[in-house]
Amino acid sequence: MAPLPPKLEYSLRLMTLPARPDRMMIIPLPHNKMTRLGRNNVSATDPEITTYLLNMEEYSYNRDLISRTHCELWFDKNTGKLMIRDGGRSAETGVYKPSVNGTSVQGILLPFEGEKELREGYTIELGAPHLCPGRRDDTPQPNEFVYRVEAEEPVGFSAPNPKKRRKVKSEPEVKREEKVKSKPKPKPKPTVDEDPPTLRPETRSLRKRKAEA
Repeated sequence: MAPLPPKLEYSLRLMTLPARPDRMMIIPLPHNKMTRLGRNNVSATDPEITTYLLNMEEYSYNRDLISRTHCELWFDKNTGKLMIRDGGRSAETGVYKPSVNGTSVQGILLPFEGEKELREGYTIELGAPHLCPGRRDDTPQPNEFVYRVEAEEPVGFSAPNPKKRRKVKSEPEVKREEKVKSKPKPKPKPTVDEDPPTLRPETRSLRKRKAEA
């Protein structure tokens, strides 16, 4: 029995460039840990949670776009699907709280404590106040944190395909060129006015005398 292929490696790729220290270009999503996005690193000591800090004060002009615990991503142990939910458990009180400006998937706002499956190619919008009526909308680009879900095979893995056999290209035969013997060029025939090259000077003078007689 052929071994099962390894799990795909998932990550989030930033779509709202440019990247900066609090807006990473790539956010990896491990299968064995929960990934938490927000601007609070209190839960960074939890070995089962990987926290990425977004929208830090020293880089952002509107720190209220992202909540302390904005959203959480994880892989379901039963189905293996990548899931996301808005908000998360507070590291200080242990109570689940929604984010201030919401989290949307494919432009649709997630309800609080509502879970949504993420597939390759889906986009996630964080800190988008235009999605929530009555929220702050004083930034030139509300969707400041937009990520796309990407999946790829692990590096160095190539899935074998028994149906396709590798064709070995045969080396082309080298044709030997046969040397064609060139025929000797014929010597040019002398014209009537010209004397043959074999005539001697004495013979030419004799012919001249006969012509004068």
